[in-house]
Amino acid sequence: MNVLFSILSFVEAFFLALYLQFQLEPVVRVLLFVLILFAGHKLSQNHKHISRRVWAGSGAFSACLSVCILLGYHIHIKSAYSGLMDKNYITPYTGLDIFAGLFIFLGLWVIFAFLVWKVTDRGLFWHRSPDSLSAPSLSENQPYSPLCWRNILILCGLLFLAWLPYLLLYWPGFLFGDTLNSIQQALGNEVLDNHHPVFYTLFIRFCLHTGNMLGGGNTLGCAIYCIVQMCFMSFSFAYMICWVQVKARIKPFWCAVSGVIFAFTPYIATYSIAIWKDPVFSVSLMLLSMKLYEYAERTARTSKNAKPGAAWWTGYVFLVLLTVFSRNNGIYIIFFVDFVIVLYLLLGRKIFFAGETTKLVAVTSVLLVLSWVVINPVYNAFGIENLKVESYGVFVNQMARVAAGGGDMSEEDAAYMDSILPMELYPETYRPCCIDMLKWDENFNQEPLNHNFFRHWMSMLIKNPRIFFEAWELETCGFWTVNVPAVNQYARNIGGESPRNLSTEYTAVLNSIDLYPDNLLGNDSLKTLFPVNEWGVPIGMISWAILFLIICMAVKKDCLQIIALAPSLGLVITLVVASPIWYWPRYGVALQFMIPFYLLLFMRGSARS
Repeated sequence: MNVLFSILSFVEAFFLALYLQFQLEPVVRVLLFVLILFAGHKLSQNHKHISRRVWAGSGAFSACLSVCILLGYHIHIKSAYSGLMDKNYITPYTGLDIFAGLFIFLGLWVIFAFLVWKVTDRGLFWHRSPDSLSAPSLSENQPYSPLCWRNILILCGLLFLAWLPYLLLYWPGFLFGDTLNSIQQALGNEVLDNHHPVFYTLFIRFCLHTGNMLGGGNTLGCAIYCIVQMCFMSFSFAYMICWVQVKARIKPFWCAVSGVIFAFTPYIATYSIAIWKDPVFSVSLMLLSMKLYEYAERTARTSKNAKPGAAWWTGYVFLVLLTVFSRNNGIYIIFFVDFVIVLYLLLGRKIFFAGETTKLVAVTSVLLVLSWVVINPVYNAFGIENLKVESYGVFVNQMARVAAGGGDMSEEDAAYMDSILPMELYPETYRPCCIDMLKWDENFNQEPLNHNFFRHWMSMLIKNPRIFFEAWELETCGFWTVNVPAVNQYARNIGGESPRNLSTEYTAVLNSIDLYPDNLLGNDSLKTLFPVNEWGVPIGMISWAILFLIICMAVKKDCLQIIALAPSLGLVITLVVASPIWYWPRYGVALQFMIPFYLLLFMRGSARS
């Protein structure tokens, strides 16, 4: 039996390593083989003590991840942004995939059944008592140590100083094509629209106005934007680091280690001076998740003193509004958060302070309604357009793939597609991994998107389900796959959009709107020490880690903290459903920012019951 299990484990490890496509595949295969053997041995020894929920939860997770790995194995990306269908494509599936998929599933099931069992039954999650979400050794008579604001401000200052050389080297911050579009709107040179959120553009206008008042022109205005963003990010990260240290009850040493990582990682530092909407949105989502964790923690207690106070509610309202108005998918994420809270309220048992939960639902719902009114009727009244092509990016690309690849269409659908772009142009204009080259084509007409769009989309979907699915795969793969090399090796988060201040090609364009980039440190060799690009943890891997964490909570029947993960899961859903590009870390960077927060959910459960 041991020999048979060893052979089976080797086959599982072989196919899993093959399909994962990680570097050093032989090493990965050996490590997986050892892990499967070890996990299988432990499971067989303790099978009588492992609940059905562990097997069911880990089995469902492993099945989904196995499908993801099979799909990712066949996705080939050679020229991600501008490549046509001959560069970015899906290779044919074979009978081997079915055989390999079965062994991949079995191998993953052994590994994750062991991990879920260890997490839920062996102490990594505590057995929560009705009056506390804290570890069993703690009680309301042993409250958390208060956050030390002195430490937070010191760490905030250190983070700001660590990032300051980037601003001085790349003065006045990274200026992208999207940045210039917003600046033109802020200056009144172009009509205001909601492609980039209106409040983001208005804040740029405020910074530019301030820069001109101080005599530094638009260049100083952009630098002011970066300084404000650096202050917001450095304070937020300092707060999160100290907050996690207090909640997890870990030694200050680990707080210092986290601070060093956030201070001296170029990947983080470059975001602080990137004039994008994404950094502020992502930090807001991070802080909102922390607020919801605090809510879950407090409302699980029976003491009246545990109710969220006025300060908590003020912060919550501010962060919800900042999330909604700093990026266009924010309102959908908050809607999902509200849905999760309602679901917990309806299905949860023994909910303490149900009135507080109802209040949370009511406040969130009111904020959603008010936000929708502003974004739709109010914006429309002021002539501010919500561009459909931005919201419908994935759906448009699915239809374009049908037109480009000679898919099945009715005459009415073909006429509709021709009205958007002449039919003969689709093969040379459709890019499988990005909508940009299509929507920016001089012949592209977005007006038809306002009329019967989803009727035609559904008609074409029914006739071409496989083409639609493949189009979705290639458009969103970076946010849900774990084994596409182009994603896992991606390191051009900043350089991918060609910062205009790093190339003399755009000097005249920048100067025409009073922007004069410079290296205030005067030494270009320092740019090697403070680089523009760096690798970051792939978003898809974090997405699956979040799902694993949710599975563990569900198996443990400790679902209250899922509320704290609702913003993260909502972000993942919006990216997977409607991402306009195959992969760009900035769209999901909130997940990378929150890695310490996710670790907290494990660390707080390290004590056994």
